[in-house]
Amino acid sequence: MLSRRNIRVKVLQTLYACIKNEDLQVKSAIDRFDKAVQNTFEIYVYNLQLLADITQYAKEEEDKRKNKFIVNPEDLTFSAKLATNPCTESLISNPSLKALVKFYKIEEKINADLCKKIYFDFSKEEVYKEYVYNQEGNQAHIDILLALYKFSLKDDHCNEIIEDFYAAWEDDKSLVMGAVKKTLKDLPLAGDFHEKHKPDPEAVDELGKKLLKTYVEHEKSFENQIASNLVNWEVDRVAQIDMLLIKLAMAEFLYIDIVPTHVTLNEYIELAKLYSHEKSAEFLNGILDKLCKQLKEAGKITKE
Repeated sequence: MLSRRNIRVKVLQTLYACIKNEDLQVKSAIDRFDKAVQNTFEIYVYNLQLLADITQYAKEEEDKRKNKFIVNPEDLTFSAKLATNPCTESLISNPSLKALVKFYKIEEKINADLCKKIYFDFSKEEVYKEYVYNQEGNQAHIDILLALYKFSLKDDHCNEIIEDFYAAWEDDKSLVMGAVKKTLKDLPLAGDFHEKHKPDPEAVDELGKKLLKTYVEHEKSFENQIASNLVNWEVDRVAQIDMLLIKLAMAEFLYIDIVPTHVTLNEYIELAKLYSHEKSAEFLNGILDKLCKQLKEAGKITKE
């Protein structure tokens, strides 16, 4: 589920936290990084269970409608199929998901009042009414679950609650949403469906952990080379996040063989746009381009 850019972001955040806590050691950095990677997968599990819990309020609505003192034709034809269709039931009853929810103690983090509110707000939407009264079939069930999921994450309170439990939610949101949508499109679920969404061990180890280890081991030599390329600018005047990005790019240039240099250059410029100040991308582009050329001329970079 994690792209290489997501891996780089987690490496960046890990190092930034370690530096702030003055605990820049390989083991502590890798432990923190492992937790961050696992946390993203946990958010994916949380999102699936949140959606499943929201659907169950369709049963409550059906009971209320059928037990009204005066029942209208809509009440009589209303169905709790959002909760009882084969696609939703496959999500709720899947043994692998149940085990993950138990392992991560997900239910303790889901707000029942929020789930109820989201369901009843969604029940007023025309797309839901159309589904309840006029649509049948597997694709209709998938489409309504996708619509409900999208609707849920438009709720500010919902996002706030998720972020209370998962500080990385804003960074991981688009990634997790993509994985959840792919899962819903595969409904009904069977077996260990979640395996395809676990972090790729090769990317985690060969990019993430190797970057961390390389940074810690060679950070001082990287800084010396960077300093020699700063014109009319002292190292301690470079923003900490920019220095981190430059050093990580150097680690990738020199020690990560699976990534071409032009990809590394572009990726760290993009990260500067996201995580640093307005002019950082231009600054990084200049310094990294210069460093890359120097390292190639010195024969230290042999890859393209």
